[in-house]
Amino acid sequence: MNTNKKVNTSILSAASTFVLLKLSKNKIDPFTRAFLGTSLGICTAALGSMTENQLVKTIGIGIALGGALTLEEIVRLKGAKIVSNNFGGNLYTLHETEGVKKLAPGTVPNYRVDGVTLPGLNGVFKAHDGVYFEILSNGMIQPNSIAGNLINSVKAGFQSKAWAEEQARKGDSRWLELYNAGQQDN
Repeated sequence: MNTNKKVNTSILSAASTFVLLKLSKNKIDPFTRAFLGTSLGICTAALGSMTENQLVKTIGIGIALGGALTLEEIVRLKGAKIVSNNFGGNLYTLHETEGVKKLAPGTVPNYRVDGVTLPGLNGVFKAHDGVYFEILSNGMIQPNSIAGNLINSVKAGFQSKAWAEEQARKGDSRWLELYNAGQQDN
């Protein structure tokens, strides 16, 4: 297989994979999409290597590249995404640039968030960029995928009032404002 055919085949399989994975962008976070695409691509490329089938290997490389490209969403769109809200009360979100916003019961915002709180939480939920999460009817806030949960467990997740106060002392008062908004609604 000549170099131009390899490049064209890789580009075509990368583009196809990227488009197919983006079709699920409303419900599946970019980390999960990237994991699925790159895993499938690596397995396909490995199969091509083992069987010495250059076309399958080239397609696998393209699929892996297309999967990895879905991470562009994290760079392009800051913040996390709430994909469902089944909570029966008000909750408060921390918009990336507009500060604290009140969200009516059951409403899913059309913007990305840095964090969330709700009455009785006694803290804030800090969401990692690119994570998609759900708010359950009992007020539990959880990433909607294993990959999102893993990513969010690093320097994110539930944070206490003391953490919010520390952020305010460091110059980012938005987290304390978010915490206070949830406490005022009790």
